[in-house]
Amino acid sequence: MKKVTLILLILTITLTAGWWRTYGGEDPEYGSHVLQTKDGGYIFTGRSYTYGGIWVVRTDEKGDSLWAKILGSGSGVCIQSTKDGGYIIIDGSMNLLKVDPFGNLQWEKSYGWGDGGYVQQTADGGYILVGSTTSGPTLSNILLIKTDSSGDSLWSRMFYKDWGDPDETTNFANYVEETTDGGYVVMCESGYCYELAGEWYYSGGPWLIKTDSLGDSLWTRMYRGECASSGQLTEDGGYIITGYDWYENLLLIKTDENGDTVWSCTWGEEGKDWGRCVRQTKDGGFIVTGTTNYIEHYGDWDTYLGDLCLLKADSLGNIEWTRRYGGDQTDHGRCVQETNDGGYIVIGDTWKLGDYEHDIYLLKTDSLGFLAVAEPVTHEIQPTFEVVTGLGVQVQLVSYSEDCQMLNVFDASGRLVDEVVLDGRVTVSWGNGHSPGVYFVKVMGERAAAHKVVLVR
Repeated sequence: MKKVTLILLILTITLTAGWWRTYGGEDPEYGSHVLQTKDGGYIFTGRSYTYGGIWVVRTDEKGDSLWAKILGSGSGVCIQSTKDGGYIIIDGSMNLLKVDPFGNLQWEKSYGWGDGGYVQQTADGGYILVGSTTSGPTLSNILLIKTDSSGDSLWSRMFYKDWGDPDETTNFANYVEETTDGGYVVMCESGYCYELAGEWYYSGGPWLIKTDSLGDSLWTRMYRGECASSGQLTEDGGYIITGYDWYENLLLIKTDENGDTVWSCTWGEEGKDWGRCVRQTKDGGFIVTGTTNYIEHYGDWDTYLGDLCLLKADSLGNIEWTRRYGGDQTDHGRCVQETNDGGYIVIGDTWKLGDYEHDIYLLKTDSLGFLAVAEPVTHEIQPTFEVVTGLGVQVQLVSYSEDCQMLNVFDASGRLVDEVVLDGRVTVSWGNGHSPGVYFVKVMGERAAAHKVVLVR
């Protein structure tokens, strides 16, 4: 039997660290990228089918909308702050849009038909952008473009791996960053489709490209895995990559400055677990968002199930905690950033959790990934029950009252997951059927204090 450590805290103050919001209309909306702004608020971009185009929304620190803009007719893939206080956006068709601090379009540039992946302002005030294009030797080819401050192209470079059949080879890029030597690093995925016994399969993996200041390749590295979704330059000059492996587990790969693997780790539950965005945190570790327990059901109506997930790892890839959020349908996490207060802001999309069928999903958590259960400020009162620590996946709830008490149990996202009756001075075991994690146990009633229980395997 594994030993389970339980940490018990009694909360007697209002918890305000976390919240979540949905944004949308009658048709589907998708969130792609989010940033914290200098005033502590947030700005995000994505796609609105209700309003028909790139959706840019600026909020205050609580997620309440300050303004919203529809730009063009595509999908906002990535948004970044610029030195003049405005923002630069790359869309799903490899177009670059520059807006002022209030979201008003200043200019738009197109670089041919393709799929936009990422954009960043460079030290010289210009921009580096990456995506993929079908105009090239293979089915999909990586396109790297450097522009001046007005978005006019200075140079472009194409990269691809040919796996033997150009018509079945795909190369995608989803992140680019300027490096300290003035060059660039591009996070990619390369693979190919093949037929076996009448079924089609895909084989591929993460691909890292390091270039000089003119975009010419210095070295490339391929890694064991299936899919690469995101990456970042790390403080030590190396790189971090996330995606999923061949067994459909969330994958993290840490490399040194030469792209050689330092460590890798995986995490997974029952279904497919997919890391979509990874960022280094202030403590030297890493935060990842994506989708967990993603399961596809095919029948008369195709059904997709899964939760938005948040995973925290330390600097060596040891997983410190994981969190799940969302409703009873499909929820995806697509971008995460550490916030000024040490918490996290996450954007994605949710199916049927909001007012409409498919909405943008924005979550603000504390440093442990909790959305928190809001509790009123309480005064000192004698406890009427106690949570007794123990071994296994169960905890014991001991009542000190002769009266019958009803306990509410919430998970870390604030959802009521169970109700427990303590009828007099009794001891009740609780935990069967519930996953290890964080739960808030409280007596039903406005002035009741909450007991925060953390189960760590």
